[in-house]
Amino acid sequence: VIINTDTERSFYLNNLPISFSGCRTLLYGFGKSNRALAKWLDKQGACISVYDGKKSREQIINEAEKEGCKKIEVLEQKGKIKADIIFRSPGIRPDTENIVEAVKNGSLLSSETELFFERAKGKIYGITGSDGKTTTTSVTGKILEKAFENSKKRVFVGGNIGKPLVSFLDELTENDITVAELSSFQLMTLSRSPSVAAITNITENHLDYHVDMREYIAAKRRIFSGKSCDRLVIGEKSLSVFKNNVFIKTEKSFPNEITEISDNGEIYLKNGGIYLCGNKVLNTDIIKIPGQHNVENYMTAIGITKNDASFNDVCEVAKAFPGAEHRMEFVRLLNGVSFYNSSIDSTPSRSLVTLKCFEKPLTVIAGGYDKRLDYKEFAKNLSGKADNVVLTGDTARIIKNELDKLGYINNFRVYIEKDFEKAVVLAAEITKNSGKVLLSPASASFDAFANFEERGKRFKEIVNSL
Repeated sequence: VIINTDTERSFYLNNLPISFSGCRTLLYGFGKSNRALAKWLDKQGACISVYDGKKSREQIINEAEKEGCKKIEVLEQKGKIKADIIFRSPGIRPDTENIVEAVKNGSLLSSETELFFERAKGKIYGITGSDGKTTTTSVTGKILEKAFENSKKRVFVGGNIGKPLVSFLDELTENDITVAELSSFQLMTLSRSPSVAAITNITENHLDYHVDMREYIAAKRRIFSGKSCDRLVIGEKSLSVFKNNVFIKTEKSFPNEITEISDNGEIYLKNGGIYLCGNKVLNTDIIKIPGQHNVENYMTAIGITKNDASFNDVCEVAKAFPGAEHRMEFVRLLNGVSFYNSSIDSTPSRSLVTLKCFEKPLTVIAGGYDKRLDYKEFAKNLSGKADNVVLTGDTARIIKNELDKLGYINNFRVYIEKDFEKAVVLAAEITKNSGKVLLSPASASFDAFANFEERGKRFKEIVNSL
């Protein structure tokens, strides 16, 4: 079953109960969001069981105890589900066979994200996109913090970035604001939308999870097509993607107000400046984090916060914010070689954007988990921008095959090293003095690491040990 229409989605979702006391809950998957949810449910007096096919019983119990949950049942086999409510981890598809069977037999299907949207107080700003959503979320949070620093409003940032949303659910008041980064996995069955929704861009991604791009696009549109969305911030290209999508039948699918980022929209670029409704907000050269893509991220953040923050608030953040971890992050200068960590680059399109910010001499470390994406354009740009590439992980051979088709020019060299640590050491050894080593995998991390953060931290550990 593909979750593409409201009819299909209603098969899965029902309203959650007011009280969870004595409620039989199953956490299907025990990643970061469901661990935080276990802690919350425990305080509510729920009966908690956990199933995670990738973790041992001991591992689940230890992780639960770290959250303060000592009374949980661990299900060690994937079988028939007996639960009032199933909370799926974002990485678990809602049409997983035993989940579908349980829903048919009366279980409710939900998630940590859906619980938050049902119960959160205050205004919610939601941000999604194929690339740039984490930086845009971080910048939006910083701008709002600056705008409300002398007021009673507090700004909470979480979701697919940093803290799970449920971890601060009970702290929220009607005065507070939540800035939530939302992935397609989290959005896939979301019935409510944030008050202000933003989409950074739409490119090919997560095709190892979604059955096709249509389903991926349908998941992304839930950020603005559910209940309570008043305004959408979106670029011209992304807007056309949704208008041309077969699942968008009428303009009623869109919020009443759209803040468009385009040459003819409310937010646009002109002569090195970002403008809002004809007024210059800032000159792009004051933005501390480099790259045209970060100019675009600021344009989205300006659209999101236009009714809350002054131009001066935006400028102060732009001058001071150094960028989020694992995004073109400078790590170290060693023997004349600079090392940069951009582990967030989990797709070819994201790595392409990062490559534009670097010049030769350059060695790129790429490869990782295969999300069934196209590497042709990445290979073409890689061979032109770098002197060397060290390939590792499941996609190493795929990327090399694309490079082989192009042929190697200008002494461009390709290496394959299966072991990640050895790949980093090799990259350091072959890079010329005054050169740069860039970790920009163009692939997900799941073949060797739990997530891109773990991969980035390991890269930094190796570099700092050289």
